[in-house]
Amino acid sequence: MDTGRNRLFGIIAALCFWPTAGQAEEIYSMMGAGSASCGEFASRYKESPDSAEILYYSWAQGYLSATNLVAIGQGREFRNLRSISSERQRAYIRSYCNKNPLANYIDAVNELYKSLEVPEIAKTSN
Repeated sequence: MDTGRNRLFGIIAALCFWPTAGQAEEIYSMMGAGSASCGEFASRYKESPDSAEILYYSWAQGYLSATNLVAIGQGREFRNLRSISSERQRAYIRSYCNKNPLANYIDAVNELYKSLEVPEIAKTSN
């Protein structure tokens, strides 16, 4: 990866975690829908399936993409995010959360990520 892209990635990462005034005492390594429990997701899904899916799955797509970008930047294996359809990905997350209500939503997304295909071009020889 060229230095311009590395520099841009570093700036974006720094801005995402830069504390604002009033937040300096509190440190968050993650925010957003992924920090909610699976039980909370299931509850919101039961109340309003479409709204919950839009909020949580949008977060998941961003997280999966960022996970891939970090892997690529570090020369590690990445995943084909389209190796499983979006509907099946959402079903995978719902199933995981139903079975693990005390887990965090991000845990479901991490398990989904592990289940995605590693394209031949992404395989490393470790």
